Amino acid sequence: MGSTVAVTGATEQVAAVSTALRNAGAEVIAVDDLGSLDAAVAGLAPGSLDCYVQLPVHVAPRGNAVIDRVRNFLEDGLLARFTAASTILPALSDDGRVILVGGNTPGEASAPDDQGARLALLDVLAHAIQADRATTRIRIRRLPNTESAEQIAAVALGGEPTREEALADLRAREPKMSFDDLRIEVMGLVNGQF
Repeated sequence: MGSTVAVTGATEQVAAVSTALRNAGAEVIAVDDLGSLDAAVAGLAPGSLDCYVQLPVHVAPRGNAVIDRVRNFLEDGLLARFTAASTILPALSDDGRVILVGGNTPGEASAPDDQGARLALLDVLAHAIQADRATTRIRIRRLPNTESAEQIAAVALGGEPTREEALADLRAREPKMSFDDLRIEVMGLVNGQF
């Protein structure tokens, strides 16, 4: 029997990843409306899920002021991911996998965007999941939204990234700095006496 995987997020992405998972032999519980997530997982026994793939959701901009639009973006998109994870976690097996796929972005140019902050919130979610399941062997991966549905499905089913993919992920997480900045940073570590 194949793995049982729950997939949440925006309709098109959920459909694509679900198809890739089914093609690989997995049983999929696809939820493209977080409002119906409770009903979708209500019948699942604790520990019955092998993997949870959390894709970004579509967030419609709302609010008159920029601060309102940003707050609503965070509430409806990034922070809603915490609620979804909390709903799914009881059904996840002790050696399960959680795949967090980035991609929530403000829907309009008039709202400020801080990609580093968005990715940091996903990392906070990953750490919170890990803390809640500290006594288990759960594995959590954060993937960029540039991954194909097939790549996401492969990782969800236990595939490990290639060395090149792992290095690219590491490079994406490291702050970009020029050689001069790096030299100053390294020389600042030197504590020599002359």
